[in-house]
Amino acid sequence: MKFLQKFIFIVLLFLVPNCVYAKSINILINQLDGLQDSVRDSVQLFENSVMDYFFNAGCIVSSEKICLEKNIDKTVQIALDSSVDGFFEYLVIIKVNVNAKTDELTDVEWNILDVNTSKTMGSGSMKAPKPYREKEVSIQRFGVDVGAEIYSCMKGN
Repeated sequence: MKFLQKFIFIVLLFLVPNCVYAKSINILINQLDGLQDSVRDSVQLFENSVMDYFFNAGCIVSSEKICLEKNIDKTVQIALDSSVDGFFEYLVIIKVNVNAKTDELTDVEWNILDVNTSKTMGSGSMKAPKPYREKEVSIQRFGVDVGAEIYSCMKGN
């Protein structure tokens, strides 16, 4: 009986890792607000909401430091290199446009890059809804909506 238990344990030890799979995603947020002086709280809350969505969807997720530059080509290359080093599958670049006067998100654009080939796997954009009574709740809901759209693009590939 002990032999049978050990045999089943060894077989499961080799089979289970082959059955478990999670997408690995690295996120780069680019804040565009015209001022480019500091990271806004609304953008950080948006980033956390997107990351939480991916985590709850069963993905392994990480993020790069929020970028404030208008030309992000060098930053994208650095993020792509770190994604390769971290064995990530996808690099998601999200450009967040912010109204500098009201600190409200206006819209976002995203590109999904396959880390192995550096090719764009998908892209899209979404306008931010008008804020609800609680600004934080509307930003979190918007982050979840954007995360869901990005995830649906990745599921198709």
